[in-house]
Amino acid sequence: MAKCVFCGETIKPGTGLLFVKKEGAALFFCGRKCEKNTLLLHRNPAKANWTQAFLQEKHRAQAAADRGKAKKEEHAGHGGKKK
Repeated sequence: MAKCVFCGETIKPGTGLLFVKKEGAALFFCGRKCEKNTLLLHRNPAKANWTQAFLQEKHRAQAAADRGKAKKEEHAGHGGKKK
């Protein structure tokens, strides 16, 4: 089964849209909403909060923030003031 190039959802057989570019690249879409966002509106899937790309980016950013927070806590005990 194919995956939608915009939202990443798996497309059931007999559904969805197939768009073939002039250079021969095939783009599979689960519906008109994804087709319109890709071809007409030129939107980035990572910025549409209902796509899998957005969720992956969100989790990646959250993991990076957690790693940075852990490093700050680790180094906080080493540079304290002496009495």
